[in-house]
Amino acid sequence: MRGRQIVSEGLQDIRSPFVRSILERTMPSLQAWREPALGVHHGAAMRGAIDALAANVPSLHRLLGGDAFDEVAAAFVRAQLPRCGGLLRYGAGLPDFLASYRPLLEHDYLPGVAALDLAWIESHLAA
Repeated sequence: MRGRQIVSEGLQDIRSPFVRSILERTMPSLQAWREPALGVHHGAAMRGAIDALAANVPSLHRLLGGDAFDEVAAAFVRAQLPRCGGLLRYGAGLPDFLASYRPLLEHDYLPGVAALDLAWIESHLAA
């Protein structure tokens, strides 16, 4: 098992700069074909992160509705990129992000809803 973990950690080290480049649309060595080629990957990576957030905070997703949630989630993804390939715990900073997200400031209960959803995940993983 330890050997598999080492390989996984090594892949995360390799993958993180690449994923960050796709999500941020920055890869200096590939400037000539960045938009057409990486644009597809950017959309897929962004959709994957948004879908992971929707799965991790289902109550927030239901309260906001699909389109509004996608907009908020995309803003969060741009502000706090995933740090590894495993997205099960992705979104830990979402409650703080929501507390300062201007379009939703009047809905001061949303950070608590997100925190509750995320706490459920943490308790589930701890069991």
